[in-house]
Parts: sequence; structure tokens; C-alpha cells
Amino acid sequence: LSDGYAAARYNAATGLCRQGDEAAVRVIKEMLSPENPHADKDERYPADKDRKRVAVLVAGIQGSMTLAEENPQADMEPIIAALKELAASPLEQVKSDRSKVKNMAAEAYRRLEAREKK
Repeated sequence: LSDGYAAARYNAATGLCRQGDEAAVRVIKEMLSPENPHADKDERYPADKDRKRVAVLVAGIQGSMTLAEENPQADMEPIIAALKELAASPLEQVKSDRSKVKNMAAEAYRRLEAREKK
């Protein structure tokens, strides 16, 4: 989770989500940030940067849902806030799949909020 290489952090976080480990929350929040400077840092071409940024955002959304499923007691409030921010963002950094990412984020935070109210 502290690796200098973003892909290693993101893989570690999504793996921990599959185990229900809340230690992943900090990195998942990074993955969900529209302004994340690390999401596409290693890509050279604009199309590759866009594809990678979308992949990181989607993996963060999916990881969030997996964490909630695997650990019903997890404090999801920080992730819910990050998902709301992502859903409301203009996502100017993303050229393709913008509405897909925004819709996924909105659906995820609605589901997580409903889970928190139970």
C-alpha cells in the first residue's frame, strides 16, 4: 500500500478489498480521485493515459463494492464521500467513458449509503 509505484499500490488495495481489509481505504480513495496524478503517470500517449485513468477509477469503484461485501462492518463513509465527489465531478481528465464512470460511482454510493442505513 505504500509502494512508490502506483500500480503496485492499486493492486495491493484491490486485493485487500477482496479480503475485506479496511487497510485498503486510503489507497481506494486515491484511486477514486478524479485529480489523481498517479493514475496515468506511466502512460506515454494520450489515448493510453485516458484508458488507464478510466481503468483505475473503475477498479476503485469495484474495489469499494467488494470491500463492503466482504466486510459488512467496514466504515465506508470515507469511500462514500469519495464516490459522491467522483459522481459529481465533471471528469475533465477523462475523454472516453466519462458517463460510464460517473454512473458507476453514483450507483455505488447509493448502494453503500443504503447498506449503511440498515
